[in-house]
Amino acid sequence: MKSIVALFVCALTATALADAEINETAFKAGRDRIMAMSRTCDENPATAVDQKALKKYLQSNGPAPANGAAHALCITKNLGWQNEDGSVNKPVITEKVKAIFGSVDAKVQQYIEECTEAKATPEDTAEQLLKCYRKHSPKIE
Repeated sequence: MKSIVALFVCALTATALADAEINETAFKAGRDRIMAMSRTCDENPATAVDQKALKKYLQSNGPAPANGAAHALCITKNLGWQNEDGSVNKPVITEKVKAIFGSVDAKVQQYIEECTEAKATPEDTAEQLLKCYRKHSPKIE
C-alpha cells in the first residue's frame, strides 16, 4: 500500500517548479505525511479506498475509486490543507510550498492560486488540491 500511495504522490513529472531550488528533506517529509495520512484515512470505512482501484486511477487517470473524494477530504483536512468547514487553508499551503521551494515567486504563486481555488464541494476541492500537488510536485526519487 505504501508504494501505491507513493505513486499517488509522485505520479506526474515536475513542471516549471523543477527549475527552483528544492529542499528535498522538506519535500520528502511532506510526501511521508501524505502517505501516513492516507493510511490513517484507510482505517475508517467511511474514508477508505480500494487500493487496486486507486492505483488504476492514478496510472490511467481513469474513473476515481469509490470513496475517492471522501478519502481526499480526509487527507487534506488532517494535513491542515482544508479547514473543518472544507474551505482551503491557503496560509498553510503557502508555508508548505515555501518550505520546499524556499520562496514563492510569481509562477509558484500562480500554481498556489490554481490549486487552492474552491470547488463546488469540500470533497471536490480536496481532490483538486491533491491533483495539483501531483501535477506540480518535483520529481524526487
